[in-house]
Amino acid sequence: MTNDSFLSDLGADWRRQTADLDRLRARTERQRRRTRLALIAKAAGAAIALLSGVWFVWLAFRGAPTVFALAGIVLLVSLPLMLLELAGTARALRVGHDDTPAGVLRRARDQAVAARQLLWAGRVAALLMAASAAGLAALFVAGRARTEDTLAFVPLWTLVALGGWVWQARRARRLAAEIARCDALLAELREAGDT
Repeated sequence: MTNDSFLSDLGADWRRQTADLDRLRARTERQRRRTRLALIAKAAGAAIALLSGVWFVWLAFRGAPTVFALAGIVLLVSLPLMLLELAGTARALRVGHDDTPAGVLRRARDQAVAARQLLWAGRVAALLMAASAAGLAALFVAGRARTEDTLAFVPLWTLVALGGWVWQARRARRLAAEIARCDALLAELREAGDT
């Protein structure tokens, strides 16, 4: 949720004993605003998934190609996962500490931990996309999906699944490094306070 330049600036500021807490507060507040926007986007996405899922299933019952039923079922199955991620993002907004340099670092660390915990949703989404691609391929083999749909969606969904998996793995590594950096700076702050 924060970035390395933020942590570098914070570490440099407290070492110089000229910490600009107003600037640090402004940065963490910007991050909180981004998280609020993400929360709104996730809520809108969940609503769109619900409406689209119901619509696709309805279209399939009305005689549309089977791919609509598959898409609708995947969207409806993923809806509880979207709601869990929405709840996790809302919890991340409640992360708070005092406005001291250590408090700002703890807040940054806690936000990174919350972001890392939310990565399970990216993994599940990647698995759902891969399952959708496999499901459509199975429907094609069974003669229930058109060649055009299969050729268009199976490679696309497979690439999206692979891209999502790679992204969440890279994000997990960055967040782990950020958490370790926060821990190191907090340890240095504790040492500086003890001496």
